Amino acid sequence: MSEGRGASPSTGNGSLIHDNLFRGKQTVTNHYALNLDADNAKVYNNRFEPIRGSGISILSHKFNEMYNNVFKITAAPPNNEYSTTDYSTNAIRITDYGRSKGDPSGRWCEGNKIYGNKFYITSKAYEDAHKNYKAVATATFFSVGGGPNEVYDNTVVVDNQSPGKKGNEAWAFYVGGSNHGGNFYRNTVTSNVPSVWISSRYGQGKNVKMYDNAFIKAKDAETFVPIECGYYKYPSENVGFYSNHFVGLDFGVKIGDYTTKSSQYEAGWTLTVNASSSAVVKVIDGNGNEVASEKAGSDRQVVFQFPEYRVKGSEKTPCSDYTVKIGNYEKKITLKSDMQVTYLKEPPRPGSGKKGMQVTKIIGYTAIPYSNVHERCMLDVFRSALLDRLGGGT
Repeated sequence: MSEGRGASPSTGNGSLIHDNLFRGKQTVTNHYALNLDADNAKVYNNRFEPIRGSGISILSHKFNEMYNNVFKITAAPPNNEYSTTDYSTNAIRITDYGRSKGDPSGRWCEGNKIYGNKFYITSKAYEDAHKNYKAVATATFFSVGGGPNEVYDNTVVVDNQSPGKKGNEAWAFYVGGSNHGGNFYRNTVTSNVPSVWISSRYGQGKNVKMYDNAFIKAKDAETFVPIECGYYKYPSENVGFYSNHFVGLDFGVKIGDYTTKSSQYEAGWTLTVNASSSAVVKVIDGNGNEVASEKAGSDRQVVFQFPEYRVKGSEKTPCSDYTVKIGNYEKKITLKSDMQVTYLKEPPRPGSGKKGMQVTKIIGYTAIPYSNVHERCMLDVFRSALLDRLGGGT
C-alpha cells in the first residue's frame, strides 16, 4: 500500500489487518500509514516501511492489539507546518488528547496492547533545515488520559545517526501530555542514545511503570544516561522502574524539568514470596506501614514490586527495608536486588532447625548484547529467571 498522504483508514470495530506492506511517502502532518479508527481490532504480520512518514495512529480508541509487525521509521525532514520546531515521526502513536475514562463522547484510549513487534528507529539531523528544526523519531508516543496501555515483548533498535547534534532525537518510548503513561515490560532496547523520555516537550507524563526490560548500549556508542524524566515545567509523577537490566551502561535518570526541578520516580525490584495456597502474605515497610497484603493462589506464589529508593528532583530517599509476614512468622529483608522469600512449614532438612522463611536472591534476566546498531537484524535477547540460591536461611 502506498499513499502520498498516508492515512489508510480502518473504521470497523474488530477489524483484522494483516500480511500487508505499508510503504508510503507522507508529506502532511498527522497522516499515518494506518489510522486505526476502531476498537478491538488486531493488526499483525505487517511491515511498515515508509519512504517518509509514520506507522499506526490510534485516536481515542480501546482494546486494540498490534503484534508481530515490523516498523522501520526514520525521522522526517521539515514540512510546511513544522519547519522551525520539533516534528515527530512515530511507529505507533496512541492519543486521546487527555480525555478521561467515561468521557461523554465514549471515546478515549485504554487497554491497547503492543507486543512481539520489531522496531527500527532512525534519526538524523537535516543540515539544510532551519536551525530550530528538530527531527524526532519514536517507536511509541503516548498522550493518554483514559487508561493504561501495554507495551511488552518488543525489540527496539534506536539509531541516532547524528548523536550530540541538537537537530534530531530518537526514542524507543516517548510519553508526554499523558495522565496514563502506560506499562512497559519485557522489552529489549538497543540504542546509542537515551531511549526513554517521560514527561517531555509534549507535556507532563504520569503513571508509568517499566519493569523487566533490557536496555543495551550499542557497540561504539558514547556513554549516556538511558532515561530522562521531565522537561521545562512538566515534572514526571508516579513513575516506577523495577527489575530492569542494563548492558554496557548503568541505570540512571536525567531530570529535565529545569523550572520546577520536581520530577518524581522510584527505582526498585521484584519480591517473590512462595507460600502455601491461601496463605496471606503481608509486607511492612521500614516505617511500620503495611504496604501490601495478598493471598497466595493455587500456584503458591505472590509477586510484588517495591522501591529501593524514591527520587524527587535532587532528593533521594532510601526505602529498601521491608518485613514479610505470614501468620506468626516474619522475615526482615533489604531489597536491593530481585529477591525470593520461601515460607517453610517444616525444617528444610532433619535437624537443621530452620523453620519459617528463607531468603534467596534472583539473578533476573540475562541479556545477550546486540553487536551493532546499524545491522538490520536484532539478536533475540535470551531471558530466563535464574535462581541464585545464596545464603540459605539468611
